[in-house]
Amino acid sequence: MASANEAVDDVHWLSGPDLTFGPEGTVPTPSDYADMTIELLPSACSEGPQILLGEIAVLHVEDDALREALRSLEIGSAPLPGSSRKVNLGQVQVRMRARKIDPAKFVFVGAPEVAVAAAARRIAASDIEAAAIDAVCVFTGHALSPSDFRVARTDAPQGMLVPPGELRLEAQVAQTGADMAFVRVRVRAIVDGVEARSVLVWLEITAPSAVKQLADVTLMAQTGDVRVSVPAVALQDGRPGQKIRVKNAVTGVVVWARVMDSQTVTVCAADMEGSPW
Repeated sequence: MASANEAVDDVHWLSGPDLTFGPEGTVPTPSDYADMTIELLPSACSEGPQILLGEIAVLHVEDDALREALRSLEIGSAPLPGSSRKVNLGQVQVRMRARKIDPAKFVFVGAPEVAVAAAARRIAASDIEAAAIDAVCVFTGHALSPSDFRVARTDAPQGMLVPPGELRLEAQVAQTGADMAFVRVRVRAIVDGVEARSVLVWLEITAPSAVKQLADVTLMAQTGDVRVSVPAVALQDGRPGQKIRVKNAVTGVVVWARVMDSQTVTVCAADMEGSPW
């Protein structure tokens, strides 16, 4: 798309019924209106939160300062990613007057209105789901692997559109089922340091129970650099990542511990507060 910063000789000139005609019905040549003419495009793409005149029009203006002022003129809010809106000549002229630029001094040619779409990038659904799964793997201390999940539901089955910019995905476990069978994860799209969109992903944990009730397990605890392990007995079945009740075989104290594998459970410092475990 041509921009306001391009030289007049490089401009693509519109033809057809939308173009302003010169004397006796002749089509003006660039030299006829190379100065003080605004050529509205039939369609354009906005890359920021505001639609700029320089994005929706070719500015045939020789004065550098005036051309730059027109180029940066905000016409209105940009549409959301994936959508569009129309901008007409009247809206452009209103915004020019608000900036104390007299539209009467210009010739307007081109389309009577501009269809403006928002510049956007699509985040694939697979990338969103992978971010959710990775977050749960971290949440469970990597007791679960990516193959232990099935995507049960997502708010973005077709992916999601976000504005252009530096992108990163952040995911956080929002809720888990009592038996750790289902996990809800919120995935946020951060663009240039600002949250652009967020969606929810529901994951079903398909890993079978790794620990059976009354099975002998090793209960491990770590506080700082100190790690301790003692024999314990599982008081219920548990799948990897799930918290279950276990009984310390030495002290007889019952604590909640997270299943790591078929032989190991871990207790975190928060679950040990006030407990002699």
